[in-house]
Amino acid sequence: MEIIEEYFEDIILVDQEILLTQERWSKVLAALPDEELRKTLDAQWSKHPDRSSVEKWSEMIDAVDRRANKRGAKFGLASFEHDMMLQLTYPRLDENVTTHLNHLLKSPFCVHPKTGRVCTPIASDCFDSFDPFQAPMLGQLLRELNSGSPDSTSLAEYVNTFSSFVDTLLPVQDAKLSQIPSLEF
Repeated sequence: MEIIEEYFEDIILVDQEILLTQERWSKVLAALPDEELRKTLDAQWSKHPDRSSVEKWSEMIDAVDRRANKRGAKFGLASFEHDMMLQLTYPRLDENVTTHLNHLLKSPFCVHPKTGRVCTPIASDCFDSFDPFQAPMLGQLLRELNSGSPDSTSLAEYVNTFSSFVDTLLPVQDAKLSQIPSLEF
């Protein structure tokens, strides 16, 4: 929870403005196990929709804490803040993407059948700035290959990223192989 707590406000409340509109805050309020509290917060936020997500979150958590103390931590209110923080920060992936073999998560450099975009590896220090809509497209790569060197395509930086990752694995693999006894007689 420490990592989530450190980044939650900046990423979820400020950058993503998860409580900015009624459409958004309704999804969060739906997780509240107390219908009266849901209605009260929805009414308050509807009267003042221009308030920031940080203000609304703080108001919601204060109201939940008061209600939990009043009811002796019943109805799941005692852990609501942490539960919601986890739910809002946990990556949401489509079930089909993680279970079916024809999806992009399975292999780098495969091509998405509908968009024609190439699945590209991302360096861990570039996650925040990665834009999936800037990933190279198959048609784009064909034009680049026909007009020049393979090293100068829009895929080159991703090949370098992947090569760097593989290079970090090689010493580990070499160490494992050196521990296997020789089969020579």
